Amino acid sequence: MKKRSIMILIAAAFSAAVLSGCMPTDKTEIQMNPDFSVAEKAELDFTELHNEVMELFASDDVQPYTFIDSVDISGSNSDRSIYVDATAVEGVTSEDAQHFAAAMLRRMNDAAATQYAGYELSSSSSFGPLYNDYAVKIAVTGTDDASMIYQLDLPAGKDIPLDPNVEKYEDEWAQSAEVYLDNVVYGAGGKVVYDPTSK
Repeated sequence: MKKRSIMILIAAAFSAAVLSGCMPTDKTEIQMNPDFSVAEKAELDFTELHNEVMELFASDDVQPYTFIDSVDISGSNSDRSIYVDATAVEGVTSEDAQHFAAAMLRRMNDAAATQYAGYELSSSSSFGPLYNDYAVKIAVTGTDDASMIYQLDLPAGKDIPLDPNVEKYEDEWAQSAEVYLDNVVYGAGGKVVYDPTSK
């Protein structure tokens, strides 16, 4: 009986040693209530953003922004900033440039949404969520003299002083273009001999 008790004690001690050897020595802290409200920050590819925006403009059924001669979109993820430098042909007004800036904001948001699933598409009542995360600077200058036609310097999260309903402007432009084409008169060689918009 005594021998059996000794064997049981030895077996118990051996089991304890084996189990203690299998246990991790480093403590691992497990967060029982992780904070899911902290969203992952977007990291944009600005070359891709530029190309996608240009494709969105090119795919439009109407082309009211042909007064824009060139566009360059760049940015910085570390500074959370997007920069748009555009040049416009002679005679473009500040109002024209503002309509272009509004269209640019809409299309940049939608292009960013193809890179980051956390962004929703823009609409006629919203420029989209991109500008809650990124500051944006848009400059539209003249092609000839580089004079400033319109400039927008918008910190992230601030109200945008433009109308997101670019569809209204684009529809009005399309209607005006249709009226013009219906009434313009061409002569020999395709030369315009009557322009309804001229005084």
